[in-house]
Amino acid sequence: NTLPTAALLGNGSLGAVNGGDANRKLFVLTRGDLWSCGELTCGTEANNIGPISFADFEILPGTNTVASKDVLDLCTATLSTSGAFGRGKVDLKSYVASGDDLFIISGVSSTDDGWTLRLSAHREKAPFPREAKALDGSFFVRRSTLNLLPRSDSRGWVTNATAAVSVLGAKISGARVIGDSVVEARAEVRAGVPFAFVVSPDPARRFSHEELEKIRAGHVAWWRGWWGRSRIAIGDPKLERFYLGQLYLLGSCARKGKFPPGLYGLWQTTDYPRWRNDFHMNYNYAATFYGCFAANRCDAAESMPDPLIDYLPRAVRNARENLRFLDYYSSIFYKAGKMVFYPEMKRYLDRRTDL
Repeated sequence: NTLPTAALLGNGSLGAVNGGDANRKLFVLTRGDLWSCGELTCGTEANNIGPISFADFEILPGTNTVASKDVLDLCTATLSTSGAFGRGKVDLKSYVASGDDLFIISGVSSTDDGWTLRLSAHREKAPFPREAKALDGSFFVRRSTLNLLPRSDSRGWVTNATAAVSVLGAKISGARVIGDSVVEARAEVRAGVPFAFVVSPDPARRFSHEELEKIRAGHVAWWRGWWGRSRIAIGDPKLERFYLGQLYLLGSCARKGKFPPGLYGLWQTTDYPRWRNDFHMNYNYAATFYGCFAANRCDAAESMPDPLIDYLPRAVRNARENLRFLDYYSSIFYKAGKMVFYPEMKRYLDRRTDL
C-alpha cells in the first residue's frame, strides 16, 4: 500500500510494476487517471476518493521454473529479462512507450515452448464494474468506477480503463474468459523467432513489427532528450544513483499534458493505498515537482497547477463555511496585541465542542 520496491515503468499516464515469482512473470498495470469518486474524507473506506488499481498481466511457462534476471536500464526506460524461462531461456525487453499508452514486451525464446497468458482486472472494490472478453486475435479486461456521491452532487464522475493484449510472432489460441475479470490464452513461441506481446487501450488495434520498431525508436529518442537536458557530477556514486533514480521516476510519472501523479506516482497496486494516493493540497502534492526547475525539466511541472486552480471555488466555499468565526476567535485569543497564554487558550478550546 506504498510505493512498490520494484522496477517501475511509465509515461505519465500508463504505468507498469515489475514482479513475479518462480512460476510466472508478472506486470501490474496501473493508470494515473483511474480515479474513483466518493467522499472527501480520510481513511480507507470503500467510498473514499482516489486512484484505484487496474490490471495484472502474467506469463506462466507452466514447465520447470522461472529463473530469469531483471535489469532496468534508466537511459532507455527498458526492463531486460534474461535467463531460464519454461523449457529454455528468454531474452525480453519490456517498456511503456513514451508516445502512446502501450506496454510492450518483445523478445525471443531459445526453444519452442507454450505459455499461458493471463490478464486480470483488479477486484478489491467489489461494486466496481469489470469486464473480460476474448476477441479474434486479442483479449481484454476493463475496469470502471462508480459515482459514489449523492445524485444531487454535481461533482460526481465515472472513469474506466481497458487493457487489451495482442500478439505478434507467436500463435495464440484457446482464449477463455474466467468469471467477469480474467482472460487466459495459450501462446506458442518458436525457437529464435522474435515475438511481441502488446497491451493497448484499444481492443481492435493491431500492430506490425515495423510499427513497433518506430514506436521503440520514438521511445528511446524521448528518453535520450530527457537525459540530455542537464548533467551533474556529484562525486558520490550512491548519491548520484539516487539523484538519477529520482529523475527517472519524475520522467516516468509527470509529463506535460498528462494527469498529475498522486502520492505514489502512477504505481498504485491496490485499491486501498495509504492516504489513498490522492492529491493532498499541501507540500505532499507539490513535493513531486520540487526538482523540475533546477534540473531543467520545467515542462514536467506544467500540469501541477491544474488541480489547485480547479479546487479554488471549493476552497473559497470551505473558507466561507468553516472559517466564518475566525475573526471572533482571534479577538478572544489576542488581548492588548499579545497572544493569550497557551493554558488559557487550551481551557477555552476544551469548553467548545463545535470547533
